[in-house]
Amino acid sequence: MKKRDKCTGRLFCFQRQQKQALQKLPKNKYSTLMKTRYLSLLLLLSVFLSSDIFAQKPADSTCTIVLHGHWSIQSSASLTDDGKVISQPGYTAKGWYPTSIPSTVLAALVANKMYPDPYYGNNYMELPGVRRWDKPEGNPFESSWWYRTEFDLPSGYAGKHVRLKFHSVNYRANLWVNGQKMADSTQMEGAYRLYSFDITQYTKAGQKNCLALEIYPPKTFDLTISWVDWNPTPPDRSMGIWYDVTLSASGPVTIEHPFVKTKLNLPSTDKAKLSVIAEVRNAESAPIKGLLKGTIENITFSKEVNLNAKEAKEVTFLPEEFPQLVVENPRLWWPHTVGPQNLYYLNLSFEIDGKVSDSRKTRFGIREITSWMNEFDTLRTKVFQVNGRNIVIRGGGYVEDLMLRPSNERVDADLRYLKFMNMNTLRMEAPRGSDYLFERCDEEGILIMVGWCCGLPFESWKHWTSHMTDIAEKSWRDQVVNLRAHPSVFTWLYGSDNFPPEDIERRYINVLRQYDRTRPYSSSATQAPGKIEGYTGLFMGPWPQVYGYLPPNYWYTDFQTKEIFSKEVTTGMKADESKILFKLDLPKELTNIYFVKLILQDKAGKEISSNFYWLSAKGDENADFTDLAKLPPVNVTTKLNPLVKENGKLKLVVEFTNSSTSLAFAMNSKLLSASTREPVLPIFWQDNYFSLLPGEKHTLEMQVDASLVTEEKLLFKLDGWNLRATHRNMNCRCLKRYREE
Repeated sequence: MKKRDKCTGRLFCFQRQQKQALQKLPKNKYSTLMKTRYLSLLLLLSVFLSSDIFAQKPADSTCTIVLHGHWSIQSSASLTDDGKVISQPGYTAKGWYPTSIPSTVLAALVANKMYPDPYYGNNYMELPGVRRWDKPEGNPFESSWWYRTEFDLPSGYAGKHVRLKFHSVNYRANLWVNGQKMADSTQMEGAYRLYSFDITQYTKAGQKNCLALEIYPPKTFDLTISWVDWNPTPPDRSMGIWYDVTLSASGPVTIEHPFVKTKLNLPSTDKAKLSVIAEVRNAESAPIKGLLKGTIENITFSKEVNLNAKEAKEVTFLPEEFPQLVVENPRLWWPHTVGPQNLYYLNLSFEIDGKVSDSRKTRFGIREITSWMNEFDTLRTKVFQVNGRNIVIRGGGYVEDLMLRPSNERVDADLRYLKFMNMNTLRMEAPRGSDYLFERCDEEGILIMVGWCCGLPFESWKHWTSHMTDIAEKSWRDQVVNLRAHPSVFTWLYGSDNFPPEDIERRYINVLRQYDRTRPYSSSATQAPGKIEGYTGLFMGPWPQVYGYLPPNYWYTDFQTKEIFSKEVTTGMKADESKILFKLDLPKELTNIYFVKLILQDKAGKEISSNFYWLSAKGDENADFTDLAKLPPVNVTTKLNPLVKENGKLKLVVEFTNSSTSLAFAMNSKLLSASTREPVLPIFWQDNYFSLLPGEKHTLEMQVDASLVTEEKLLFKLDGWNLRATHRNMNCRCLKRYREE
């Protein structure tokens, strides 16, 4: 796994930790809550990130260098110098804003205190360019911005080919190295592109070098990130550099995009056929003959490769040609709800006359993803299988920080929340997400659905030119090649709310057929049939109202919490099975608002799951919940058991009792710092925003890392829709003993 810089993050997660979660707010300030929409369950994530500018770590003679620190940015509107001057080592970048990479323009300016943090109060609305009536001449994000850094190139790079690589420069850019223009904005175009440049003749090993990019903001229909209603669109439209910028050194031939395809002998899983694929590229102006060698644990294989001048070629090792690539009793990769996440490493090297020109190491999992179409509740439903086993997809959409600020700590917390909720899937609407996120999902057994975003610009096909279609195809190819090695990626979506026109769909499919035939794919996230692939088997609400809500039909009570219907059903369930137990007609006599409670118990009567719903008698489209304001106030008693420390975690058990004759609605528990009154986060409650019927009792357990609690006094807070917030002091004696130990 790549080592990345430390930074702090806070998570905002609807449903399990809602707005008190990882984003801390000052007193009397409120974050702007965004309109959300759902595929299954939407995790709305926003983050407050504080980061400092890290110096470039020393490198050995030939290792890959990540150009993270010592960057600065400036608007072209404030400069008179051109790229030839700006990209010279020693250039005086007076008045420029220091930053690190990855960073958008807005993120850098906020970090430099040019604008207040948009996560507080109404600060977002005060950013230039947010309001429609802002004039272009007053919007600093209308012009291009320069990104510049100087770096020491190791002396060991001398005599080698030096490659400069970018992933996702938004949106167009001119690239300069040591006063020489390497590429213009027609060559660097597209927010989801991969770029690799041979800059050997323009760099100086053992000396100071300079790199500069003039980055242009995306225009209205440019194929960039589309926040739609996941987050408010930042005024710079995420202009900047989204991923690491790297330098590497090699001999004449480089290895790119290594990939291992795995095929099981289903329905058995005791044998796997591995196919190893990689691209090799000759940087010389003369033909080269060499040997591509590979190892996977104790398996070795090699092939002689001939390359013409400047030729790039895909090399494949097939199990039919190399029988050692048939693995007996492989260690399989599974989603975390099913089995372990076994991972292997592929090592490749290209040798010329016995000397290594380049080497690559990549990680993969042995697993096979398939799907089949099922008829379920009158709907065509796609059933995904991992290693021949049906897997019920339980997850939600993942959205990054508004300014795309990376945070490994935030990713780790997010994935803990997801697994704590017994979910197994994230949807990346637009293939965003840090490399660290995909690596951690591989390790944690979390499935990832990857695809383009809805709305502008990816579904504005009537505005596309032939050039935009070319950019879309190249972007799709780059993302597929970049992500295909991750076992966690289980399906591709080349549409979202709508399927693309037939000609564009065909180009997307051709990319998948050429570069990745190992996963199912769909034309959209709706059930609408595409022109080529037909029905998707996916579901986003009652078509064509893709965001429509379908209410449950289970146990009903009226507004006075009088039970008006009850039914019990005994059933058995297979692993990862979906089943309709029964359907109900609504009772004719209903109050304006009525409540539904569903309880699932095991054979011994122990509660496994409990869901609570509030519904309107006027239906979903005309729903009226104003009567919730008429719920009478209630008193709920709480019993706090002593905090205990166990395996580095603090655990608290709380018992709740609703002794009133009315419903206690949407109650939420919090653990606060006694000194700051800020929530302790991340924290894991078994449930939140829960409701209790009259006389009902409920017990919850909480867990939190003991290292996050820095004081010996805490506050327990309980609030809810129709009960007054109460606070209870807690003494953390176990923490004192923990620190003494």
